[in-house]
Amino acid sequence: MRRMIGLSLLFAVTAGAVCAMRSLKAVDLHVYHAAAKSFFLKSGSMYGPNQEFAWPMLYRYPPLFLCLFRPLAALPLAAVAGIWAALMVLLLGLLTWFWYRRYPP
Repeated sequence: MRRMIGLSLLFAVTAGAVCAMRSLKAVDLHVYHAAAKSFFLKSGSMYGPNQEFAWPMLYRYPPLFLCLFRPLAALPLAAVAGIWAALMVLLLGLLTWFWYRRYPP
């Protein structure tokens, strides 16, 4: 059990580090980060033509999502990409563990 937790944490940290180094490949995360940053830090228009992208941001984000994303909007994109990837790996590992406990192979 401890070995599995240790391997999951190691994999999550590794995935976070790799994604932090290649943060421009996370296009959806880039859009989330820019929208939350422009909404809370008032650094530009949230919808329509945006200076940060080559395409207009025509997305609509619910206020709850923006409020939950607010702590990440204050960090640089590379750090956010690493945190985002590590959380995805950890949560997927936890979900898989619960699934195998409930429905053993």
